[in-house]
Amino acid sequence: MINIILCEGIDDATFIGYYLHKVSNEPKWKYDTKAKFTEFYTLPKTKRSIPQIYTRSKNLDDRVAIWPVGGKDSFKKVIDNIMYLNNNFPDNCIDNIFIVSDRDEDDVKETLDRIRQYFIQNYCKLECLNNNKVNKSFFNVDDEEYEFNIIPIIIPFEESGSLETLLLNQISCRSEEDKIVVNKAKEYVNDIILNENITNYLNKDRLKIKSIFSSTVAIINPDHSTREMDKLLMSFDWQNQYEIKNHFWIIEELLK
Repeated sequence: MINIILCEGIDDATFIGYYLHKVSNEPKWKYDTKAKFTEFYTLPKTKRSIPQIYTRSKNLDDRVAIWPVGGKDSFKKVIDNIMYLNNNFPDNCIDNIFIVSDRDEDDVKETLDRIRQYFIQNYCKLECLNNNKVNKSFFNVDDEEYEFNIIPIIIPFEESGSLETLLLNQISCRSEEDKIVVNKAKEYVNDIILNENITNYLNKDRLKIKSIFSSTVAIINPDHSTREMDKLLMSFDWQNQYEIKNHFWIIEELLK
């Protein structure tokens, strides 16, 4: 099947690719810089948005593209591009479209409604859109109806935040000591934010949560603390942890 996983940024793409590889059966999904997505078309790319192609065989009908779109405001443009391809190559349309997005301070339902409108504006039939579920959608080409699946994963499910929020929650669950470290990291970052003499840093919520995560890792796994964010994300066996499996099980279920 032809699959696309849309996400916001390169850190998300790195984590999802790591998770996909870890949970897949043999032969495992692997990032392939030389692979084609299909023989019929290529995916558009920009400086901020480069699809990563994962393969597990030479079969061109068995592909996953993990596509960091460059922020949640760019989902609409990328969905427009995908539906353009589906409408022009309906017999080789993209079967599964996963959409992994941070909810940040938004309500999950509002985020789902916004994504649903992106597809409706591309003349898709989509009665409703449920989080962490397979939602069937349909489009017509030359009076023939074609089907594909939309799988939104708006995270976290139960609170505001981002991918790093899930990772911090999981670290907190490991032990009482780790929970204390996470809480102290939050206090440390908040103290910097509230300091009137520090104005050039951490002026966005997404930077705040990333700093808390990096500070936590610096304490509990200091050998990884000076590495880039993608290395930090891969410094634990996240695929075996409840908080992660609870949010990403559907990727494992459909693509394993």
